[in-house]
Amino acid sequence: MPRIKDYTIGIQHIKSPSSEISVGTKLFFAISNQITITTAEQKFTLQEGDILILDRHTPYTIHGNTNHSIIDCTISDSFFAYYFEDYFSYSFKFFSKESAPGREHIVASLRKSITELLVASSAEKSASKLDAQSALFQIMQLLTRFFKTAKPSSLRKETGDKRISRIIREIEERFFEPLSLKEFAQKEFLSEAYLSRYFKKTTGVGFLHYLTEIRLKNALQNLLYSTESITDIALKNGFSSQKHFSESFKAHFQITPSHYRAKHHSEKKLFEQPSEHSFTKQIVQIEPTPDILSQLSNFYQEIEPARELHAAPFERKTIELTNKTTYKLTKNVHILTIGKLNEVLKENVQTEILTGRDEVGINYIGIRHLFSGTTFLPDMETDELVPTSSPYANADLALTFLKQQNLNLFVRLEYQDISENEEAVFKRLDHFLRHSVQVFGREFVSKWHFMFFNPKYTSAEKSELKRLYKKLYQLIKSLLPAIQIGNFVPFSLSKTPFPRGILGS
Repeated sequence: MPRIKDYTIGIQHIKSPSSEISVGTKLFFAISNQITITTAEQKFTLQEGDILILDRHTPYTIHGNTNHSIIDCTISDSFFAYYFEDYFSYSFKFFSKESAPGREHIVASLRKSITELLVASSAEKSASKLDAQSALFQIMQLLTRFFKTAKPSSLRKETGDKRISRIIREIEERFFEPLSLKEFAQKEFLSEAYLSRYFKKTTGVGFLHYLTEIRLKNALQNLLYSTESITDIALKNGFSSQKHFSESFKAHFQITPSHYRAKHHSEKKLFEQPSEHSFTKQIVQIEPTPDILSQLSNFYQEIEPARELHAAPFERKTIELTNKTTYKLTKNVHILTIGKLNEVLKENVQTEILTGRDEVGINYIGIRHLFSGTTFLPDMETDELVPTSSPYANADLALTFLKQQNLNLFVRLEYQDISENEEAVFKRLDHFLRHSVQVFGREFVSKWHFMFFNPKYTSAEKSELKRLYKKLYQLIKSLLPAIQIGNFVPFSLSKTPFPRGILGS
């Protein structure tokens, strides 16, 4: 039996109300008329051009009026987590009608990318596969940059984890087999109790809950598109018995499998098989007709060429140099940027660092995304009576190497990284600096440099960038007055550095 696809996309017409579970991150894009989607928390009414994003494991009911059509796109958990390792630390929820002012270009970019993915996925040319992958990654980039919300610390793990991604992918591939927590615990060399806590902290749901939702999603197809008995469907999808299946089904959908089949089955088309993307007989797949593509082209053309996001506010300034004193750098500063701090722990990277120091005179190691990835370990439960690991274990090893080699840090703190969870970032930065001073001494840490960075094109207001920089400056200077802090401003040496239409008044 094939595993769940990395993504699915198609145009649908809802013939009658249908209950579903979003196994993965789901995006709805209304093409025409009105569609209503109801979750346990809210009722959403989508009209032409509206976009709704539902978080993974969200039960919902969908129905529409006559002559409507909607694009349904789902990105699987395992695929998303493979490329975005902090995937399970965030939820993805958004409704374009409730969008804050100033985000129109971002929503328009998302419409454009969904349209591109649909068209490329529908084409049969081999080159279209590349176009589809490009559009898919653009959607994922927009989701991770603008549409994610950090989960409460009690429901998430503070670092990306490829171990969980590996487990999820295997669950999706083998959900119809008699899987157990014990099997996965043995593969990962963990106790069952620890893996159970670990899985729930990382994904937000328990191992068995996740496995059950995958099985129910596939069992829905069998209920609606086959004449198999309830018992056969239960066993076919990994449930131990009909009773187990019926109890799980009712817990999720508030209706028994037999009643669901009787309510939704179309006797006239009982023996028809679903199309590749079709999930329920109430949801009919529609081929992208010229009329539909023409409608979509209107959304596609909303984006101006080469300007999909807000441009940073540029102003033409004249700088008067009244003091003509000549300054001379007493010592050149050479920076080698390596990415994340934990890259220092790799032997080949250490070799390159030492070569750069000896041959070029490198004296600073530049790093980005200080608090993402696995540089800092999470505070979490273990099987040890006394925890033997520190969240700063990896960072301490990297900093020990740099100090021994007489090298210092040049830290690039990006607006996007800070704004995603401002309070948490400032709290972690404060703790990290205090810890570093205690372990490595004030003299070493005071030699570090920090740079606040915002890209040329950003959705942030000028006042917001200024506020964050001042807050960052005050925090670091309050702890280490001698440390150097700066702000990167996009610039150009071109004679015409200001793009038309971007100049400030």
